[in-house]
Amino acid sequence: MIQITTTTTEIKNDAKRKAQIYILSVLGLSWVIGFVGLHLIEFKSLLPRVLLILCYGFLPAMLAVFFNKRAGGTWRDLQFVKPSWKSIVIALVIPAVYVILGFYLQVQLGYRSKPDWSVFGGHVQLLLSTVGGLFLTCLLVLGEEIGWRGYLQGKMFQAFGEFRGTILLGLVWGIWHLPVALTGYNFPEHPYLEAFITYPLACVAFSLIIAYFGSWKHSIWVAAVFHGANNHFNMIALSTTDLLDSWSFAWLSNAICVDLILIFGGLYWLKLKKKRSRVN
Repeated sequence: MIQITTTTTEIKNDAKRKAQIYILSVLGLSWVIGFVGLHLIEFKSLLPRVLLILCYGFLPAMLAVFFNKRAGGTWRDLQFVKPSWKSIVIALVIPAVYVILGFYLQVQLGYRSKPDWSVFGGHVQLLLSTVGGLFLTCLLVLGEEIGWRGYLQGKMFQAFGEFRGTILLGLVWGIWHLPVALTGYNFPEHPYLEAFITYPLACVAFSLIIAYFGSWKHSIWVAAVFHGANNHFNMIALSTTDLLDSWSFAWLSNAICVDLILIFGGLYWLKLKKKRSRVN
């Protein structure tokens, strides 16, 4: 019994140490690149800025691959396994549901205009933009998901438990966005609200959803599809509507994130409680 307790403690401490090293590395390097590149350097052309953003976005993956390889891990350890079709469908449907409901509410309250689908051209162009853009966005967010879900999530689970580990992971993921958020990426008139409230809330909510539907059990591709679908569907909604009330739009967006946290946090907590009762 003593040996088992000691081994469990050692595993927990080792996971916490690896998580801390990874978090400090990814936040430190990302913030240096982000704050210096996005705030201090004026680019005369678009290409260097795009390359900088790509470097920033894929840094979590690059560090995850480095630390995983140094520890003797494989691609499977980063959750590169074949997903089930059911999990992929769920990862597409959930973002579609809350994005549609959220923007419908925004339009009805007068915070955004009614959607103008003509910005995409005809129906064929809209379909191509939706499918092609979704595929490309899912590939791009792999740069984050390989780091957050592929590498860090397992360490956080071992170090802090599944529920608390998911919350902490979401907070880390949220503040990682600081350099971009402080430029007012989503809320140009309210960058501090976006940086210190919206992104942490959103990333905690998304982390709970991904954990609840089991990316850890299924595949890194489930997390990438969910993340990509969320980003792409929101982009479509933002592109087809005009902002009418920035302050109300920002706060209602935060309220939606809180609702998602309460709903999926509760579902995930019940799921873990049921899992523990089966073990006992």
